[in-house]
Amino acid sequence: MPSFPILDGLPERERADLLGIAHRRRFSRGEVVFCAGAEADSLHLVDTGCFWVRREGPGGRSMLLAVVGPRGFFGELALLGPSRRTATVVAAEAATTLAVSRAAFDELRARQPAIDRALAVFLGAQVGELSAKLLDAMYTPVETRVCCSLLEVCQRWGRKRLPLTQQDVAELAGTTRPTANRILHQLAGDGLIDLGRSWVVVTDPEGLERRSRSR
Repeated sequence: MPSFPILDGLPERERADLLGIAHRRRFSRGEVVFCAGAEADSLHLVDTGCFWVRREGPGGRSMLLAVVGPRGFFGELALLGPSRRTATVVAAEAATTLAVSRAAFDELRARQPAIDRALAVFLGAQVGELSAKLLDAMYTPVETRVCCSLLEVCQRWGRKRLPLTQQDVAELAGTTRPTANRILHQLAGDGLIDLGRSWVVVTDPEGLERRSRSR
């Protein structure tokens, strides 16, 4: 079984029990895992590949909220009880997950109430990430947010060439497309990235990280 950092804080038995009820699912590039509004019935632990997390924005336009890569997870609210998906998740490339259904998780909880600690871990991680993003949006300069967004996707994707449009970058960084466009061209002019029509190549990750800390 693969390892997942989010589970490292759990006792070995609980971690093994949780992974023991998971089922491997495979997705092809562009395949929809689930749509916003659908019944939430499972948590997904990402084993390989990456996924786009999107949500409908103003005017019905799809907005990119996050990129989830190997050892990440999504869909954790399904384990709380009957609910609806709050976003649409699409495989950005051929990918696999370990899916934990709510029904199987509830059965495990009935046998081992201590497994509730796993749910607390998932929810705590998401609250922490959302809080950090809110603080970034309020207090972090926009150029730093753009740099950090590119570095984060690089890390989660595991490669330097990223299939991101300038609009995608703007949405990830919480800014407008014209602002993201200006910053991306500045970064390209400084030799930190290369820009294409629908991709960004991070040519100098170390330089980009230094730039993110200098603002």
